[in-house]
Amino acid sequence: MANKKRLDPSTFNIPEDSIRAGHYTDKYFVRAREILKRDGRHPKVLMQIFQKDDVIVCGTDEAIGIIKRCADKPESIKIMSLQDGESAKPYE
Repeated sequence: MANKKRLDPSTFNIPEDSIRAGHYTDKYFVRAREILKRDGRHPKVLMQIFQKDDVIVCGTDEAIGIIKRCADKPESIKIMSLQDGESAKPYE
């Protein structure tokens, strides 16, 4: 599938304040973030997601929108992702 333009983050109804307050994550993620910020540390993090079956990818534009609207420094984040509607093989 040819690369298509991603949906703008403003397309989605993202509850930014609630996400930043940690309402949609496990508390240990919020605490780890608070500790790192307090200590002036800014580690790099790699997140990868793999599936066990053949799939059609969906939700990536919204996930990227959440990152762009809720991360502390979204301009410093490099995102590489399949696009909504693409297929993926197991563990691809």
